[in-house]
Amino acid sequence: MNTRIVSFLLVLHAFLACSSTSGTGKVTISGEIGNCTLDSVRLFRLAGNEVHQLGVTQIEKKGTKSIFYLNVNIPAEGSYLIGQNPNNGAFVLLGNEKDVKISGEGDQFGTYQLNSPNNQTYSTFLAGFNKLNTRFQSLAQENQMRMQTGQAPDPNVQKQIDDSRVEMATYIDSFIDKGGIIGRAAQFYLYRPFDSSKKAKYGDELNYFKAEYLLPINFNDTLIGYMPQLGFNFLQYTDVLLSNGVPSDQVKASLSEFIGKVKGRAAKETAILGILSGLEKHIQQAPDVYLYFGKMLAKDMPESVYLPALSGKLTQVEQMAAAVANINPGGEAPEIDLKTPEGTPLKLSSLRGKYVLIDFWASWCGPCRKENPNVVRMYKQYHDKGFEILGVSLDNSKEKWMQAIQADGLTWKHVSDLAGWSSVAAKAYSVSSIPFTVLLDKNGKIIGKNLRGPALEEKLKEVLGN
Repeated sequence: MNTRIVSFLLVLHAFLACSSTSGTGKVTISGEIGNCTLDSVRLFRLAGNEVHQLGVTQIEKKGTKSIFYLNVNIPAEGSYLIGQNPNNGAFVLLGNEKDVKISGEGDQFGTYQLNSPNNQTYSTFLAGFNKLNTRFQSLAQENQMRMQTGQAPDPNVQKQIDDSRVEMATYIDSFIDKGGIIGRAAQFYLYRPFDSSKKAKYGDELNYFKAEYLLPINFNDTLIGYMPQLGFNFLQYTDVLLSNGVPSDQVKASLSEFIGKVKGRAAKETAILGILSGLEKHIQQAPDVYLYFGKMLAKDMPESVYLPALSGKLTQVEQMAAAVANINPGGEAPEIDLKTPEGTPLKLSSLRGKYVLIDFWASWCGPCRKENPNVVRMYKQYHDKGFEILGVSLDNSKEKWMQAIQADGLTWKHVSDLAGWSSVAAKAYSVSSIPFTVLLDKNGKIIGKNLRGPALEEKLKEVLGN
């Protein structure tokens, strides 16, 4: 089985939400929390990739308890986010219940208990799914470890894996059969087993995934447009295909086929937003696909609050795709003019005459820090042969930036405007995920991008020798 797909199947989508369009009126959300230091609570509604605040109330202290009452008008049945802010919130199903009570301890809304029939049913569903998913994960990893060490898969373990998949599908079906908001939410968790019959038809799981992963979704139900799960599933579908090396033209064709099945403007918009989110981390790999679906969103839904067309100019998507097209081998690297940790201005163009690796990273980026020892080794090996590195940090904290440089032994040149993702350099290079690298020749021309590990070492050997 493809390891990337296995990894995806093991993800529990516990943070997902759902909603429908029926009007609901007022609802009261009350909470009694122990050992809470927060001063307010807010209710948010997810809309595509955006979060809108619907109400806010203060948290009152009564002895050792923190009490709040939030009376708010719910515009539609669905899933909402309640918390102090979107980063510290819990998803709560609201709609046909007038009262929801919340209890718990501490400051983390994600750990609180939501007491109402719908929320308790959804919690039960997620707990059961998580238990089955954990067992499946353990079994799958057992056979993967055997294969990685050159051993044949254990037939007994494989049978347990197959049985576990069937059990998961049966479990999810039982909640889909309940209908309503719970049934609509459960359908997005369903991925039918890849068995011998599917293998005979598709050959491998990647082809099966490409053809059938999204099929359990009821595309004729226009209410799924108000369910963020739809966007998340399209996001994951896009990510898995591109992460497994499926050519961008095939990804575009597959996505277009499924978009053609989606009914209703809201559902189509949610699906395309999911696709664009999935493409963001692969924009350097598939800028044409990103531009295609971005134009589709701007053309078919010009009044979209998510991606407004810019009058008389390129849309936001076109601008990003155009910028990405310039960051390709053969193009000239955009200038970077930022300050070093010591506060001295340093221009990228001042490094002409050397092969330069522009390394976008940050102290808080785990994969970046994990890759740093490899880059340190290559820098030591090739620096005297004309290799230089310009580390561009997306940190906000100078102190953490400098601490990471020292801790990881990064002895090359560093710059940053300490603006995080708003860094002018990151925007100039259309950086949507890190680590991200761009390799330049002695004249400042791009000769490679997103090179890491063995790929970077092989390229350095090619241009600088062993």
